Amino acid sequence: MRRTISIMLSALILGATVFFPQPVQAKIYESYLITLLDTEVVFMDEDFGGPIRHTNGAMCRITYSGRRADRRLSLHVWKEAKPFDSDLRVNVRRVKVIGYNLSGKQLYFKGIDGFTFERGLPGDWTFVIQSLPKKVKKIRVEFY
Repeated sequence: MRRTISIMLSALILGATVFFPQPVQAKIYESYLITLLDTEVVFMDEDFGGPIRHTNGAMCRITYSGRRADRRLSLHVWKEAKPFDSDLRVNVRRVKVIGYNLSGKQLYFKGIDGFTFERGLPGDWTFVIQSLPKKVKKIRVEFY
């Protein structure tokens, strides 16, 4: 009788684990941390999402303009398709922009829908944030 109860209890615990899985942390496709100045900052990555230059043919440019009153941040990812190129598919499910002050306290967060560039085809994605808070001095941009 005890053995039957033990087996049933084990099956119940195992079943609960199967039916209620723990949330999985999303894999970061690419992440950048940029210190913002009171002038213009341009960051360029010619190998967006890959360890080897032009692995998937995608590039990323992040532009920040601190001269203007609106403190504008522009995110631009694109891919050019070349004939007979063996580029890979770019699949970004989510983009997060997180702003910090100089001591590292989070002051800003923006979640943005992702984008997909198919293999062998060009693609272009742009997102502009018009006004960052003045106290934001560092930005982390994460592509998932």
